[in-house]
Amino acid sequence: MYSDCSISQLRSLVLYSLDHDLLANAEFTAERLLSLQPELLDSRHLYALVLFRRRKFLAAYNACAAHAHVGCAYVFAHCALELDMPAEGLFMLQQTRATWELADAARYEPGDGTYSGHETQRSVMPDRAAIYHLLGKLYAATGDIKQSAANHSLALKLNPYLFDSFEELCRMGINVRVKAVYHTDRGLSRDPFNHFKEVPVPVPAKGASSPRTSFFSKQATPETHVLLTPRLKPQTVPDAPNRRVRGEFSKPGKLSASKVTSRLIPAVPARARDTLKRGSTALGEGTPHSASERVQAETRLLALYATFAKALKAASHFDCFKAIRILSELPDNERNTPWVVSRLGRLHFEIVNYAAAERYFEQLRALDRARVEDMEYYSTLLWHLHKDIELSFLAHELYDVDPTAPQTWVAAGNLFSLRREPDEAIRCFQRAARARRFAYAATLQGHEYVANDAYENALESFRNALLVDPRHYNALYGLGMVYLKLGDYARAEFHFRKAVNINPVNVILLCCVGMVLEKTGRRELALKQYELAHKLQPLSALALFKKAQLLFTLQNYNSALIEFERVAELAPDEASVHFLLGQLYKLANRNNDAIKQFTVALTLDPKGSHLIKEAIMSLES
Repeated sequence: MYSDCSISQLRSLVLYSLDHDLLANAEFTAERLLSLQPELLDSRHLYALVLFRRRKFLAAYNACAAHAHVGCAYVFAHCALELDMPAEGLFMLQQTRATWELADAARYEPGDGTYSGHETQRSVMPDRAAIYHLLGKLYAATGDIKQSAANHSLALKLNPYLFDSFEELCRMGINVRVKAVYHTDRGLSRDPFNHFKEVPVPVPAKGASSPRTSFFSKQATPETHVLLTPRLKPQTVPDAPNRRVRGEFSKPGKLSASKVTSRLIPAVPARARDTLKRGSTALGEGTPHSASERVQAETRLLALYATFAKALKAASHFDCFKAIRILSELPDNERNTPWVVSRLGRLHFEIVNYAAAERYFEQLRALDRARVEDMEYYSTLLWHLHKDIELSFLAHELYDVDPTAPQTWVAAGNLFSLRREPDEAIRCFQRAARARRFAYAATLQGHEYVANDAYENALESFRNALLVDPRHYNALYGLGMVYLKLGDYARAEFHFRKAVNINPVNVILLCCVGMVLEKTGRRELALKQYELAHKLQPLSALALFKKAQLLFTLQNYNSALIEFERVAELAPDEASVHFLLGQLYKLANRNNDAIKQFTVALTLDPKGSHLIKEAIMSLES
């Protein structure tokens, strides 16, 4: 019969293997651990965790199903999310809710607001913040945005450094108060490792290891003070660090004496520790930081996170210029990180500043050549710029990095679209959309169908995109354009206005609403839409062109002439602008200026030579 010490040693070996990414070894060792005491749910949790890390989701799902243990429920819920069964994950976490809420509450005491303990202490059991974060993802997968937002908010309240939860809230369009999350006087009292106390520790016998010393801690002496983590409430296990939660074991009476540890091997010999000290980069080593130093560090970190949060919030509300300003004011070491550079590239892409966007995406590629995230936007940017060679190179390189990533197939689809191969482009976008429920790819697929006049297929693609992301305004724009082409102006206006509600500063969307208003005879209202679009973005040639064109239709020729002259400065390569400007000069009896504009239009668009030559001949008659 194996002793409790053998179980503790095997558990430590599993954790060692996990920490050093020795996953095959971790699985083998976890099997040995589980075979010794199959009824011990802590061991089952660790075995399932190893399977999950090895991406054996179904095996991990089966290993921890129907076990009322917080760790098992957490791994089960993660697997359910990966296997597209979020409702089952929600059910399991709710089943154990009383256990993890009560047990975790016992761990939380007022602290100094730091996470320094996580460098040298560890726990494989999730805390409430992690569970609320997972609940937020599960509810989002079921389409329950309200509950998803509520759980992400709770996660942030407990741990403001869960920036992923903040990103999810912004993605859902929730108006988060940044100051409420990242106020610098809060102190993070929700960290189970932040309530350290400096207390003297008795000296262990020479060569012996103390279960209370950290793996990286120095050997204690009577005068030395080390950082200790307080034990949990009565969920204690004799002679072992305590991490079990109430109700953790199905047979508490029999197993209560089990010496199960969730830590690494408690201590190492002095000589080995000295070797570790010389070669280790652990932040937890050395003299403990004072309380004031920890508070100052916390204040600086919260201020930095608040800056990122403000930029992300502005971007999610499409206040792109504000977001660009915030990110551009970051110090160089932060501004030159992939997350910031990618955000700046996307923001400039959103405001149609393609030159700046291209520079940032090129910088991003220089920082991380193997990155696939955000490459869907870069490939679409290259499509807009008609850069066939660069797009081809990007698509091939992404395929070499990750042939299964949806961004890879979006890049390939954009390449085929640019080369006028719509069938291949649609197949690529379809593969990307199915890979990980990728709304962006489904939207591009819809636009490709529109270009081929396959309107029913386009409608289906745009609707699929909205099923994945209800706030994907590009899909709403696509639906509006299809209905506009089909002459269903009521539905077109409905979808354009829904898109404007999400992105109220997008000039193209505002102009689309104006176009529908024009089609339905509400020209004065359409003019107000164009004026609003021009006011929001004075350098937008589209808004000014639509305004000038409508003024021309309303026979307000003097105002139309002024506006078309401005448009000609903003878009000097548009033949239609010069042609209409020539028509206005003709009406104003400025024949020389009219001939000049008609000539420019003829040069830019030789295909329209018949119409332009007729206009020139009418001046001579």
